[in-house]
Amino acid sequence: MILRRCLHIAAVLLLLPFTGAAAQAVYVSSSRGDDSASGLSASDPVRTIAHARELGSDIRLREGDTFYEYLRGRGFTLRPYREGRSRGSMPVISGFRIIPEAASSRLWQRGSRDSEGSWHPDSGGCIWRLDLMADGFAGYTGNVPENDHRNIHNVGALYDPATDKIYGRKCQCMSREEFETLSEKKTESPYRYMERDMDFFQVRGDYRYLYVLASDPGMLQDRELWLSMGADGIRGNEFSVTGVKFTGWGKTAVRGGSHIRVTGCIFDIIGGSTHEYEPYWIRFGNGVEFWADQSVDVEVCDCRFSRVFDTATTIQGPMSRDKDSRCSDIHIHHNVMERCRQDFEVWVRSGDGLMPERCSFTRNIGRDCGHNGFDTCEYNNTHLLHYILSPYRVEDIAVEDNEFYGGMGLYYANSAMDNMAIGCNIYHCAQGAPVIRGLYGNLEIDAPVRENGIYRFAEGMTDDGELIWGYARSRREALRRFCGFINALTGGSGFRLKLGDR
Repeated sequence: MILRRCLHIAAVLLLLPFTGAAAQAVYVSSSRGDDSASGLSASDPVRTIAHARELGSDIRLREGDTFYEYLRGRGFTLRPYREGRSRGSMPVISGFRIIPEAASSRLWQRGSRDSEGSWHPDSGGCIWRLDLMADGFAGYTGNVPENDHRNIHNVGALYDPATDKIYGRKCQCMSREEFETLSEKKTESPYRYMERDMDFFQVRGDYRYLYVLASDPGMLQDRELWLSMGADGIRGNEFSVTGVKFTGWGKTAVRGGSHIRVTGCIFDIIGGSTHEYEPYWIRFGNGVEFWADQSVDVEVCDCRFSRVFDTATTIQGPMSRDKDSRCSDIHIHHNVMERCRQDFEVWVRSGDGLMPERCSFTRNIGRDCGHNGFDTCEYNNTHLLHYILSPYRVEDIAVEDNEFYGGMGLYYANSAMDNMAIGCNIYHCAQGAPVIRGLYGNLEIDAPVRENGIYRFAEGMTDDGELIWGYARSRREALRRFCGFINALTGGSGFRLKLGDR
């Protein structure tokens, strides 16, 4: 008992540097601060988070302020402070680059695509070009060590703050003709070539220019638009973040390794940039992301995720005993995910049986998955997603006591459906709505449907993968048998379906 208590005290002491318990607070205000100030009080704040990190590890952000910068490193805390008694809005860490209304006519160039496939100025054209290295933008400037347009100018989405609308169709090519010449078309994706207003395109690997299709000049000129830039909001280890809003990051809002706490935060309009290192064209972007080979002791709770291009929360990456991979004690609980492409993902590759340990996704609420504003109408738009690229089963991730509402499906798996048990969860959906998808889109199981007074539903599967249909007169009997089939298929138990009317 004494040894156990000593070990517990030692563990707490090891965490003190990043909890900020004994650190000097540094106050930061983007609206009132000055980097020549001391930063040691709310009345004398510094202006930037970057400078605050040079002064200390316990960073306090003024409520109501927006910080157009990102943060890298380890051993820090971020939390709000208020002036006066009244509570202000959350401080915001934003990756948006802003096109001011006053500068929009100068920044946008009107043109068209010529017969050789190149853009050129044209007073009557409908393809508009934006030079992302020009002067005149506001918002995020790219305070990154790798400050070049290959990274920060990789746009994820266009956003209109006046209407709260995302324009999220970033396309693979500028035109149909160019798309038809590609060897890798990814035809299952809706992002092929620009064909409707506000579709946009960038040359992969050189993101200096943004091309937008707009038949009406008023869609772009004399209008303020925000562009989400291709970077992560926070990346590092041994940090905690409380009560901060993240928005406008074209890649991932929070990307971390070990000893991390993210509590009471908001994530909105995240992701959509194109992947720079994959051999084929692909888009990505997550709310919080933890790598399976280096993440230990992580908690994400009481947060709200909305309009995330890919998944709100994810554990992903390769694991190997040779590389001493470690992934354990990652707990994601009591969060709300609304209009994200997925709510939770497990993407793990291992050839020697190494898998995450003691991890959980519990007591979360997911709503309307897939309807994220980016038009991501693909087969794996589901609340839960697993890519277990391994012959081994994930035994130690509890996906339990969550409630999911609507959306494009509950669960998608790209391998054996029972590689990860979905546990005791409730799914509220309409009759005939997708519940399970899998095996690269080749399997789809829908909720029971009432036809002519009888419920029809899947209750089994042949060795060839064909569904076996069942029939019942009562809704209760249909749901009992259908849920039994789903639990057997996914290796879980206690799954319940709440079925609404069409």
